[in-house]
Amino acid sequence: MGENACQGVAEALSGVNQITGQERLDKRFPGLALPFMGYLDFYGGGRVAELKTKTSSVSDSAKTGRRAGGLPSKPDAKHAQQVAFYADVMGCKASLKYASENGYRVFDETICHELTPEGIQNGVAELWARAWSREHPMRLAPSATTLMQMLSPDWSDWGWRMKPEHREVARKVWVRRKLGNGSSVVCSPSLA
Repeated sequence: MGENACQGVAEALSGVNQITGQERLDKRFPGLALPFMGYLDFYGGGRVAELKTKTSSVSDSAKTGRRAGGLPSKPDAKHAQQVAFYADVMGCKASLKYASENGYRVFDETICHELTPEGIQNGVAELWARAWSREHPMRLAPSATTLMQMLSPDWSDWGWRMKPEHREVARKVWVRRKLGNGSSVVCSPSLA
């Protein structure tokens, strides 16, 4: 997979003499209280390039016991929005590369609408809308605990991959309380 990732980066940034990577980017958008922040993978020659890997997975039907990660026919929308943010901050073009152990695929503005200048602006607008919809409840909630209880946690989501002691602190916000009829309800620790 490493060789395919390198080839994908080389194709996406072909002809570039200097490539930088893992640069922190920050930007404040009108109407939002919190800044956006991210780390672009590669930059060179007036283009940002984001690398996504598609790893193999366990498979009972595959002879090797593992199925190679498939390369997408079009970019994942959230990946395109991520690279759109980087391109917006840097004021440049964007490409998105997917690599697996079987090959790589490069998307840019010539084959992917999401990476055209219009597509980049649409992607940034989608990010803004999602951020605003997250910030709005923050403004309305009287406390951090109330804010957390306004949302239903999905403990299987990658965002909860953290030190167990940190996740346990968060879990205590949602406490199960037995009701008289035998059912239970999630409530504030102060109500438990």
